[in-house]
Amino acid sequence: YVDALRSVFSGTIFVQFLLIGIVLGLSMINIMFFSTLSTGVAVVLFMSCVSMQTFPFCYLCNMIMDDCQEMADSLFQSDWTSADRRYKSTLVYFLHNLQQPIILTAGGVFPISMQTNLNMVKLAFTVVTIVKQFNLAEKFQ
Repeated sequence: YVDALRSVFSGTIFVQFLLIGIVLGLSMINIMFFSTLSTGVAVVLFMSCVSMQTFPFCYLCNMIMDDCQEMADSLFQSDWTSADRRYKSTLVYFLHNLQQPIILTAGGVFPISMQTNLNMVKLAFTVVTIVKQFNLAEKFQ
């Protein structure tokens, strides 16, 4: 099932991650250089909503990866030595497939996980740092 869905998620979430990083970066620039208190509060609420867009999907991808590892551990620790032949053959099939962990990637570039979601927030800080270093905000004021 994961192989069938991987191509659907890959490009979509890649674009969404990039857009979230850019939107958060531009929002932080707006807060730091152009906003008043009231617009700053509104932009912070907007940023929290934007950050939460990919959270459920990233959380589920982390759970899938963790469940894959937990399943391998549970199968190996089961009482397979005294089990019947059918169980052993099914166990070998599952263990063979679990040797390659289930990892969903965004655009084939980086894994979809909670860490990636946090990295998109870090990308926003990178955008702000670039704007500060090149003094781009002063050019537009």
